[in-house]
Amino acid sequence: MYDNLMNKMYWREMDNPKVYYDDTYRGSPVFTARLSFLRLAQQLIAEGKTDKARHVVNKAMAVMPDDTIPYDQISAGFVGALFDVGENRKALDSAQAMAIRSDENLSWIKEKNGQRNRDVNTDLFILQSIFRECRRAKQDQAADRFEAIFKKHLLAFNMYAG
Repeated sequence: MYDNLMNKMYWREMDNPKVYYDDTYRGSPVFTARLSFLRLAQQLIAEGKTDKARHVVNKAMAVMPDDTIPYDQISAGFVGALFDVGENRKALDSAQAMAIRSDENLSWIKEKNGQRNRDVNTDLFILQSIFRECRRAKQDQAADRFEAIFKKHLLAFNMYAG
């Protein structure tokens, strides 16, 4: 799997901001690719192969960066993997980008009196994953900040759920 993802796959310029990818392509194909990278990295970490795992998470972030293929709920899993391989700055930067976007999405939905739906659940999942991984990595200041955002929205949407 390592050889396939790292050397044999062609990533179709997913890192090129001049290439347009519609929601269909950014759905299952991206989701599957990110999940494959994440599972491989997690397995390598479990086997103590931290250097290889670092190459995997860095490759995943490079071939599908947030500015061309926006982070999704699978990307939240990379925060923990980045911490595990010693890429704390990248983990925190990624977490920050995801938290800002989720906070903005949830605030907009609340402002429009939105219902608790799949988008709300996805953004709440992202925020929860981020603060838990920060807490696990002993990044308590970041964990507190992200947990506050999570709780703010969780409480607000529980009111709508009635």
